Amino acid sequence: MTNAVEISHSRMQAYERCPWMYHLIFDEGWRSGPSAKAALGQSIHRTLDKYLSPENTEKSLPRLLEIFDEQWVNEGFDSPQATMEAYQSGQTILEKFFELDKDRTSEVVSTEKEFNIELPGPVQLRGTIDRLDIHKDGTYEIIEYKTQSPPWNESRIAQDQQMTLYALGMTETLKGAPLKLTYYFLSSGTSIETIRTQQQLEEARARILSVAEKIKQHQFNPNHNYCSHCEFGKRCVHFKST
Repeated sequence: MTNAVEISHSRMQAYERCPWMYHLIFDEGWRSGPSAKAALGQSIHRTLDKYLSPENTEKSLPRLLEIFDEQWVNEGFDSPQATMEAYQSGQTILEKFFELDKDRTSEVVSTEKEFNIELPGPVQLRGTIDRLDIHKDGTYEIIEYKTQSPPWNESRIAQDQQMTLYALGMTETLKGAPLKLTYYFLSSGTSIETIRTQQQLEEARARILSVAEKIKQHQFNPNHNYCSHCEFGKRCVHFKST
């Protein structure tokens, strides 16, 4: 789609936190340094992607942990001790995942499933969901991994913008097929289902178009209320301490 504004959860989140930060990341290419938390999350996601792929025919805990060893991202840690603690934490997370997932009856359709839908504007809504399953009755299930978060409360789950955008994107992609939405909170080994109403999807669509229009108009005024949380801190010319 020519001259379309690209929107994703990460782009929406960045713009709504601080339009200038959005500009720095997605127009100027600014990046933050590696972090231990990101390294562990990336290691877990890579492991589950490979473990659940059709190429891996051995679905066992030893094989899962072997893949984790192969996929380990060793960067961003302050010390060898911190690295070992994170590695052991990852093993525990995967053990809980194995117990959570071993008795499922659904079939994994895809991991790291991408979608790309067109909205008026023009706007391209893009996303990559952690996993898409299909059940025997034809219902599809979006599964979102939360690797290091304790289970969220009901309000946070209901208002999570990321899942809302995924539901919108996959509803369009799957042409209205029945859809379930599930979080796997891997650090506790629990799964929680949620729903998104048609009203929520329409509100999300309107929100996407509003943000996209502001981006198209180059409205990148800094939000100084976010400065104290910003990953770029004093590197930014608009930084203001509070």
